[in-house]
Amino acid sequence: MRFVQFITNQRFFTVFVLVGAITLIPIFGAIAESENKSEPTPLTTNNPNMSKGELAYRVEPLTKDDLLIEAKGWQQVLKAHVGQVSEVQIQALAAEGDEKTNLLESVNKLKAEQTALVDRLKVVI
Repeated sequence: MRFVQFITNQRFFTVFVLVGAITLIPIFGAIAESENKSEPTPLTTNNPNMSKGELAYRVEPLTKDDLLIEAKGWQQVLKAHVGQVSEVQIQALAAEGDEKTNLLESVNKLKAEQTALVDRLKVVI
């Protein structure tokens, strides 16, 4: 009698473990897949001087997810450029004379480029 009970309990335990393992396999697979995914790269940010018209044609066939990647890419380009503008402005604070004039002219040029980058980000958005 005890032997029959032992075999029944062992079968129940084995079935329980197998069902649990089969249930957990997809979960562990999804976790492993998400860890291996690399961040997708934007396709249109390699040429920040691209015309707005060309950019509009390039992003037209993209999906919502693709556009999100492109917008993040343009945001990073803009962020780096604004950092450069800030550095030149900080240098201009400490400069005097002709050097200050040259730096401020450079800031004006960089601000114009910044506006162009914002326009491109708007096209993607």
